Amino acid sequence: MRRSLSVFAIVIALLMAGCTIQPSEGVVIDGPLAGSRIQASFTYDGTGAGKIELVMPNGEVCKGRYLSNRWRNEELLFDITWWVRYFGSDFDPIYMQYGRGYLIGDYGRIAEIEYFTGFRGLKTYGFGLGKDNEGNIYKIVF
Repeated sequence: MRRSLSVFAIVIALLMAGCTIQPSEGVVIDGPLAGSRIQASFTYDGTGAGKIELVMPNGEVCKGRYLSNRWRNEELLFDITWWVRYFGSDFDPIYMQYGRGYLIGDYGRIAEIEYFTGFRGLKTYGFGLGKDNEGNIYKIVF
C-alpha cells in the first residue's frame, strides 16, 4: 500500500511539473521545403493543453500552443485519406484524442497543426499533420 502511494505521488508530481515530448520524426512532406527535417517539441503537463515549438530547416523558430479534445463540430484540416497515406496501418484514431496547435514563427511563418494522441501504458504517442502560410505540409510523429 505504501509503495502504491509512493508511485502514485511520483506520477502526479511528474504530471504537475510537466515534461517535454520530443517527436521521433518531423519532416516537411510537401511544399518548398519538402524533404527537410524539422525539430518539434510539445510541453505536456497532463491538462491537454501546452506549448508547441517547431524549428524549421532555415533556423526559424515557430512557437505556439496546442489544445487536445477539440473534436466537436470541427472539420479536419486534412481529410482521412491524408492520414492513411502518411501513417498507414499505424494510424487508428478511434480511441485517440484530437487536437490542434497554432504557431507563429520569428520570421513571419504561421503554422497550424492537427494531431491525434493517445497513451500506450504511461507513454504518450501521437500523429500530426500541419501546414503553413508558405505552402509547406508537415508530418510529425511523437
